Amino acid sequence: HEFDCVSCGRHITERECVVRPLDGEDEIASTVVPWYQEHLGFFSRFFRTCGWAMVRPIELGKGTPLTASTAAAVGFMSLIQLLGVVVGGFPLMVLVMGVPMLGGGGGGGAMAAAFPLLVVASVGVLGTVAFILLNACVAHLILVFTGRLQHGLGRTVTLCCLGSGSGIIVAIRCFGQYCGASGSGIS
Repeated sequence: HEFDCVSCGRHITERECVVRPLDGEDEIASTVVPWYQEHLGFFSRFFRTCGWAMVRPIELGKGTPLTASTAAAVGFMSLIQLLGVVVGGFPLMVLVMGVPMLGGGGGGGAMAAAFPLLVVASVGVLGTVAFILLNACVAHLILVFTGRLQHGLGRTVTLCCLGSGSGIIVAIRCFGQYCGASGSGIS
């Protein structure tokens, strides 16, 4: 299929596009990852991208524009990890670590309980983010050594970060931690 670009008017082929015309239709079918579809609302983009990471990983890779922002993908992955800790893990940490620390007497109990919880939560989020970025670097090296490398490290990092969307399951309280215990975010 060949047609004129609706944005710049240049004559292009279907293979040059991420957005392709439907067969037999005049409409355009969008295959761009929801996280990069600005016309969608934030929550729609977020949860649709999580869904793609879970059930449409091939389309997630193919639908990520080559010009996609790596920083936006790292932000998406960081949000996944933050939600996993704050919504899924933090309430459990408060019950297991915080409540026993509050009853110790001697004043300062709430502050003494809050500090270790914040340290554990921060280390958890930062550690997982670092682990996923390390995973992306290892995946990139494998691509280099096998000769299948088509793009730079930024693209590999972007795809690993977007693929971490399936880690949103970790945010389910009291259940999600068991799903993510073997390395949340490695999809």
